Amino acid sequence: MCEVHTARLRALGVQGVDQPTQDPKPSTGPLRASHGLLAAGPHLGGSMGVRPHGPPCGLPSPRVDPESQPMRVTIRNHNWDLSFVDRLPSGDAGEMDPIGVPSKEIRVALQQTSVDVIDTLIHELLHAALPDISEEAIAETATDIARVLHRLGVRVEHAK
Repeated sequence: MCEVHTARLRALGVQGVDQPTQDPKPSTGPLRASHGLLAAGPHLGGSMGVRPHGPPCGLPSPRVDPESQPMRVTIRNHNWDLSFVDRLPSGDAGEMDPIGVPSKEIRVALQQTSVDVIDTLIHELLHAALPDISEEAIAETATDIARVLHRLGVRVEHAK
């Protein structure tokens, strides 16, 4: 791993960054985000050193099955379990539990285009962060952010 990535990971408090990392199955595609569903394409070059083919500086690119255990996320001091599922029973693109529920979950359906999965994820996260904001403002903001991320090359690997 290069010095830039090592320093950034140390600053984030990641343990063991000085140990060499080996990706057991080298990636031939774009860099994967740590949860394995998002992929950053070649448009994200620059200071981070993201390359279009494989992870930079030997960083591993783990893949996670979308049907695996939920990812624990914290939004404005509230813990949420984030799940990506093939389809939701309601037929909706995404859904979340009320903020007052002790074990809160956000669920995002993958039976959408990549940009729509990103839009839905941002939409639900905005609801979790800003519950008093209108649905119209949340929807418009989520779509705008999703479009920017999509233009930058962010994709969801398991979307339809």
